[in-house]
Amino acid sequence: FSQKACHVLLSGARSRQTIGARGIASGMVKKELHGQLRSFSIREVEAYVSNEVRTSKYTLWNFLPKNLFEQFQRMANIYFVFLCILQVIPAVSNTAGTPTVAIPLTFVVVCTAIKDAVEDSRRRKSDRLENKQLVNFVPPDGSTTKLPSKVWRDVRVGEIICVRNREFIPADCILLGSSDTHGVAYIETANLDGETNLKLKRAHGVTAKWIGTEGNPDAGDLAAAAAKLTGRVECEAPNPSLYTFEGTMNVKFHTDKPLQADLSLTSTHMLLRGCKLRNTAWALACVVFTGHESKIQMNSSQAPHKQSALEKLANKLMLIILAIQVVLCLGGAVAGAIYQGGDAVGEKYLGVEESSAAELLLYGVTKFFTFLIIFGNFIPISLIVTLGVVKLLQGFFIGADEDMSSGGTKAAVRTSDLNEELGQIEYIFSDKTGTLTRNRMEFRKCSIWGNSYGMGIAEVRRRVLKKMGLPIPADPVPPPGSKKTPHVNLVDSQLDAVLADEDTEEYRQCLRFFLHLAINHTVMCEPSNTPDVPVAYSASSPDEGALVYAASHFGFTFSSRDSTGLYVNVRGKEVKIVIEADFEFTSARKCSSIACRIQWPEAPEQYMVFCKGADSAIMRRLTKECAASKTTATTIAHMEEYARDGLRVLCIGGRYLSYAEYQGYIEKFQTASMAMDDRQGKLDEVAALLEQELELWGATAVEDQLQEDVGDTIASLQEAGIKIWMLTGDKVETATNIGVATSLLTNAMHRTVLTADESKQAHEVDAAVRKACQDASSSAPNRELALIVDGFCLQSALKPDNIQAFMALALRCTAVICCRVSPEQKGAVVRGVRDIKKAITLAIGDGANDCNMIQSADVGVGLRGEEGMQAFNCSDYGLSQFKFLKMLLLVHGRWAYRRNAKLVLFMFYKNVVVVLPQFYLNAVSLFSGQRLYIDLMYQLYNVAFTSFPIIVLGVLDQDCSKNDSLRHPQLYKLGPQRFYFNKEVFVQWVISGMWHSLVVFCVPYLAFSGTQIPHSDGGLTDLWTDGMIVYLCVVIVANAKCAIENMYHTWILWAILAMSVLAWPVCLMIFEGNPALESFGTYEMTSMASRLFATPIFHIVVLLTAVVALSREFLWKSFRRTHFPTPYHEIQDRFNRSLGPNAPTEVQPRQPVEHHDTSGYPKSDGSRRPSLTTYTEGDKAFDHFATRAVGSDATPRAHPVLPGATDEPMEQPAVVVSAGSRKSLTHT
Repeated sequence: FSQKACHVLLSGARSRQTIGARGIASGMVKKELHGQLRSFSIREVEAYVSNEVRTSKYTLWNFLPKNLFEQFQRMANIYFVFLCILQVIPAVSNTAGTPTVAIPLTFVVVCTAIKDAVEDSRRRKSDRLENKQLVNFVPPDGSTTKLPSKVWRDVRVGEIICVRNREFIPADCILLGSSDTHGVAYIETANLDGETNLKLKRAHGVTAKWIGTEGNPDAGDLAAAAAKLTGRVECEAPNPSLYTFEGTMNVKFHTDKPLQADLSLTSTHMLLRGCKLRNTAWALACVVFTGHESKIQMNSSQAPHKQSALEKLANKLMLIILAIQVVLCLGGAVAGAIYQGGDAVGEKYLGVEESSAAELLLYGVTKFFTFLIIFGNFIPISLIVTLGVVKLLQGFFIGADEDMSSGGTKAAVRTSDLNEELGQIEYIFSDKTGTLTRNRMEFRKCSIWGNSYGMGIAEVRRRVLKKMGLPIPADPVPPPGSKKTPHVNLVDSQLDAVLADEDTEEYRQCLRFFLHLAINHTVMCEPSNTPDVPVAYSASSPDEGALVYAASHFGFTFSSRDSTGLYVNVRGKEVKIVIEADFEFTSARKCSSIACRIQWPEAPEQYMVFCKGADSAIMRRLTKECAASKTTATTIAHMEEYARDGLRVLCIGGRYLSYAEYQGYIEKFQTASMAMDDRQGKLDEVAALLEQELELWGATAVEDQLQEDVGDTIASLQEAGIKIWMLTGDKVETATNIGVATSLLTNAMHRTVLTADESKQAHEVDAAVRKACQDASSSAPNRELALIVDGFCLQSALKPDNIQAFMALALRCTAVICCRVSPEQKGAVVRGVRDIKKAITLAIGDGANDCNMIQSADVGVGLRGEEGMQAFNCSDYGLSQFKFLKMLLLVHGRWAYRRNAKLVLFMFYKNVVVVLPQFYLNAVSLFSGQRLYIDLMYQLYNVAFTSFPIIVLGVLDQDCSKNDSLRHPQLYKLGPQRFYFNKEVFVQWVISGMWHSLVVFCVPYLAFSGTQIPHSDGGLTDLWTDGMIVYLCVVIVANAKCAIENMYHTWILWAILAMSVLAWPVCLMIFEGNPALESFGTYEMTSMASRLFATPIFHIVVLLTAVVALSREFLWKSFRRTHFPTPYHEIQDRFNRSLGPNAPTEVQPRQPVEHHDTSGYPKSDGSRRPSLTTYTEGDKAFDHFATRAVGSDATPRAHPVLPGATDEPMEQPAVVVSAGSRKSLTHT
């Protein structure tokens, strides 16, 4: 081969240099990495990172020390270790030097360690399976008749491996050749980005020519061919960017006529670890990155940690409780020291002598630590473990809910730590395409050279007309026998007539238009399973797939692809297109382009540039003559009409090149492709030169239908007080109509529209945006507001000088629509609301361009969409459809918030009840530091006696049924208002605990103290017996309090409650007189059970204590329900009335949505819970009542039903920037 031939082969490779919005990582290679190049020789093993992958944290030898080290970095565990240390110090210990606090601490640590071990064992098993997979490799000498194999962990950089069809790729490699003669290989990237459609990879034409062999040759041929190849690779350092790669390869072929060539390497030539080879018999590749330096491993970092607002407040309250504990200890120590130096001296039986000031100070310090041990259980040690178990079980039931299942795909809880956040959402940020819509595209209309083709209106426009009460035109009927093609729904006999006459100018314009659709794409061909469809297409973007199907529908069929380009059947004639420069779509350029040679079978070769993209990108690249032409004006009018129909619009443009111009661009492209310094920047410069002086050939209009029940879901969420923002990359007109069709926008809303032309100066946009925000903020104070803003104005609004004014306006609005926004802007908007408003936010999307906002929000929800699993993989919760968001928030989220709030409050409450009686005892014993309980029983309080009932409440409790929660979204407003968990509620629970602790101490103390002889053996009631009675009363009262707070009583709850209370006599009988437990003080329990149970007053005192303590709960709750009811009280009363003999007659002004209660929650009678299915006049009273109870600013809205009206609110918004003109920036 000559050097010129090498360049020809080199230029034929299709390069993919840029990263679109699909990137999982940021998509940008950090600039500093370019200075850290990797250089190695082919077929020479280099000493780089091992290919063994280990995602597990522990080994058999380091599990115990490492896990303990991690656990004891938590402040709660450190605190209880400190108490254990105090308990073994004789001077301050009141447990005879036995660290009894170690019992609950050990339980918590062991439970956490078991959980960590189970999770890590799964990771270790997965690692073992991956590292022991086999792969064939080419020996360095190439002398073999059978390719040997090795396990993945032994693969090294520089080796040449052979991957067979349907095998996974063991490391990041450079493709050298494949079973295809052109070096083409197909891979499936589901492990990388969740996309199941095939991707095309190519070897360089030089290496593919020498290694490529038809079919499946024997191993000797492959080894011999690979053995002739040597060279050196120089490339970028390992980095997490999945869609970029820059490098060069100097290759040598040792044949009779040795050949050397310098080749450019791009992402097109890379096979990444974790991908699967498909539809390719074999592929030879050179290993570049191994192990943890591979791109999939560098992208496997943990998602950002998110902590719920409830947990944050609980941590603050824990500090308050700790402060209270310190105050009690300090007060007890000071009082003890005062008594020690005063009253105690006069009591001879105490044997206390006068002490010096220094001795009293030492005494006080000693007693401080003694009281710290006694009051140690003020901090609920089991809170973290209990809350974690409850959240895990809640997540299980969310995933098991059949009402959130579609096509066998159920909801997925990827992190259960945020369950309660689902019940406190104030703002929802939603993508449009694939989230509110189906992301299943249909080619509906097109504009070609000023002529619009396609009849009928889209579904979005149909819904808008229906809401406005306007007549809806009938759908066009295709003629009998017309061609049917997937993803194409264009009916227009005029276009068929134009394509039938090849001698007209209109035909030539259509030829150029549809040829563009068939060429400029990244779609792959696959065998078709449908007889009527010659070829099936696999596209990473549904839009591209619809455009290629449309071209095929009208006779321009993309048939195959090779390393030099592709083949298109143009109405029966095979045409070869050689693609020599390719620039994929990026969010910065907003267009994609190719430079190619079209080899007509019976005509001269043509050199052309094809460019398609957003109207804002294409319009500024047009020639002056084309931009000012009547045809362009007509096309713009057509695009605006398509956008009003809710269609997705794309501009189609291009230009012809002379041979000299074409060669000049290709040479610049090749030079930029070989650069190792700022290659991407140089390629962008070439793209800017190529994408200029274009002609506008037309526009496409693709329909993306709305998902099922989107309007009802949005209306219910708005009725629940949640504000919804739509963040989309579509045009303003398209997004506005989608907003109307989905009930996001209503005619009652006062709209502010901020749009601007990108050609305007930034300071002009800044000034206009500031003025618009000020004017809109001061107008319509008593009306619902809606804000519509495009990406260019949003960029200005998010600047530090403008963001406060913009957010002041946006946060007043009921609905906000941001159009033409980039992924970075989506994340910035979410962070702005989260940080400025301090509101709990939720972001939902389905594509990789939504990952930024999903991770920026407090709660991220990912949909399993048509664009892959990127959004799902980085989310906290996964759904299959947007409509399930209503069930997730209004039912499971509200339940989880209320349950977890009750759980946290109860954990603090029950420790107050058990700890304060010991303070009361010391108040009547000169603050001597005496404990009340036998320590073994005391330490089992949080483990055996009170832990399980609250778990049942946290998992199963329901204040209202699922159907009632959906029917009355106003109930959800209690969550954002922090109704169930705030500082005031916390104080109420603490006061309740103080009252209960006072009762459970005083009643037994007064009944058994003094000289009374209540026992049949004539003995007095000693301290430990009285403490055991108090302890039993604490257990009964605490569990009864849990039962009272529970509103959904089942046999499971009652069984757990009974077991918790009965655990007291069981433990008493097991521990009394047990010699093995004497170090824990159990010798004081000898014969205690028989004495207590034989004493009648014991039973009376226990019953009286429970009645006195709990009477306050019943009286207060009855009074509150009667005179100050909450919304859920009204729902419960109406539900109970519906079950009685005088149930209300079914009158349904609005149709309720029936949801089968299949959430997995057990019912008390084993059957399905009946649901309230009526909406009577009582609902009107409830709406008013809910508004009064929840807050005047949370007015519930019925599902919006727009009466007959005109288009005026939509066509003439209240505030417009750049209204009507694309060339000027004004404020009207």
